[in-house]
Amino acid sequence: MKNFYTLSIIILAGILTAGCAVNQGYLETSGLIDHEGAITMGGASYISLDQFCEQYELKCVVDKVSNVAELTKNQSSVKLMPDSNVTLINGAVRTFSPGTKSRDEEIYLPESLADYLLTSVFKPGPQEPYMEKPAIKRIVLDPGHGGRDPGAIGPRGLREKDVVLDVTKRLRDELIQRGAFEIVMTRDRDEFISLWKRSDIANKEKADLFISIHANAARSRKAKGFEVYFLSNATDDSARAIAAAENEAIMYEENGEQAKKPEHLDATIWDMQLSEFRDESQELAEFVCDTSSNELCLRNRGVKSARFYVLKGTRMPAILIEIGFISNREEEKKLRDSVFRQRVAGAIADGILKYNERFDKTEAFTKKAQ
Repeated sequence: MKNFYTLSIIILAGILTAGCAVNQGYLETSGLIDHEGAITMGGASYISLDQFCEQYELKCVVDKVSNVAELTKNQSSVKLMPDSNVTLINGAVRTFSPGTKSRDEEIYLPESLADYLLTSVFKPGPQEPYMEKPAIKRIVLDPGHGGRDPGAIGPRGLREKDVVLDVTKRLRDELIQRGAFEIVMTRDRDEFISLWKRSDIANKEKADLFISIHANAARSRKAKGFEVYFLSNATDDSARAIAAAENEAIMYEENGEQAKKPEHLDATIWDMQLSEFRDESQELAEFVCDTSSNELCLRNRGVKSARFYVLKGTRMPAILIEIGFISNREEEKKLRDSVFRQRVAGAIADGILKYNERFDKTEAFTKKAQ
């Protein structure tokens, strides 16, 4: 062990003196760590991810949806994917060159990256004590659309942006009255907020939950019901179509707003973050859907998943709720009624509170992780 510490210091010193800082995105192979089964691809030396994890006792889980591999040890986490030079190291974006390679459905790490991970991320030594996840205290509520983006419009002129703002304000009041929560609204008046900025607000506020409220629409006037979404690949064609419709709010963004989009909205990084909080988000969606189904006289369309832009980049459990079809005359009439809106807000609040109760009992572990 003493020799390994000495070797690690030598390697790290060699990297630093060579000027190959992480921020520059380039690392040279030190050659001092003997990686088993290293091969050459494109003039660079690579090691199989499976061999790397086995040799250095790293836990590795590959997400079946996003194909992202997560390596963990000593409370540190690294996420990477095939044929990419982007990694997430403890949640922070890092770019390395050369990047990972794929061959015969297997991921290969460049030795330079392997050396860096061993000396700077997965450092040898005693494991850090488990840090209990704090209780849910801050919730960001997001009324969809707003300002120059009216959202869907019903047969009799009811605008989605107006309905969801009112329901979200009622939900805010319900949560404040019934739980010790701090509530942050992405908008509390009729104004346009870009989709990326909504998730960015949640991240900057260090929210524990993100809830986006919308009203559905479909070409068929017969479509009706309540459904809840979390971020993942689309469940079906219907989910894909609804996500596409909600994502059309991007067209209301001006060039200046698009230029301010943060780095974490890059498509590759989005894929790498896809698995984060997915189980928690799905469980939160199930609680909200169940309570709403029991308390509202609406068809229960269930919990689904899709790639909603507004959920992209959120660093906490996040869901999008479609409270009814504004395109359906019967449900448009209900959504126009203030009493019904209050019932919707109460049902959603019940679901959030039940999720919070389970969260506290299981110390932040979801039922899928137990």
